[in-house]
Amino acid sequence: MEWKAVRYGAVGAAVLGLAAVTLATLLTYHFAPCPGMTPKEGREGRGLFREDFPIFAPPDPPKDLRLPRHLFPLEYHLRLMPKFDPVNGFPIDGRVEILVECRENGRNVTLHARNMTFYEVRVLGSDREFDVLDVEYDNERSFVILHLDQDLVANESYAVLIEFRAELTTDLAGLYRSTYREQNFTRYDNGTFLYF
Repeated sequence: MEWKAVRYGAVGAAVLGLAAVTLATLLTYHFAPCPGMTPKEGREGRGLFREDFPIFAPPDPPKDLRLPRHLFPLEYHLRLMPKFDPVNGFPIDGRVEILVECRENGRNVTLHARNMTFYEVRVLGSDREFDVLDVEYDNERSFVILHLDQDLVANESYAVLIEFRAELTTDLAGLYRSTYREQNFTRYDNGTFLYF
């Protein structure tokens, strides 16, 4: 009987000793200062923070990615002429005619466009052509804003005619290009994720 008590006492002492060593290690790890870190008081209590480690938050997404609601598109007529010309950067010449209905008076036409240059822009009403005073590129939101000389009038339809240039890129966005090899020749192809 005496031998069992000694055996259980030795096991208990070993467990208690192991628990004490574990607790001491955890406390040392938690409270000991580390190189480059200093203790600071915070709302949550005492903690350790690196002073030289910058904290970056992701950038805020741009606001108002939707187009203004004063114009409603009725029809699109799009013509694209991609050129597989590696010397000149794989240009795309394009023309789009957009028929829009004006739902509220407004003095601009705002479109989504990315990496495009507009070189001819016309806005036509039933009885007149509007002067386009400025073509503003808002790259953060992928907008192009056509500023007009007069208001578009509610309950009227207008035609927006644009001739543009873009580049066939390989970034799998919009109309893009790809290549493949066939009998030691590089062949070019274009593709899109857009459905017409």
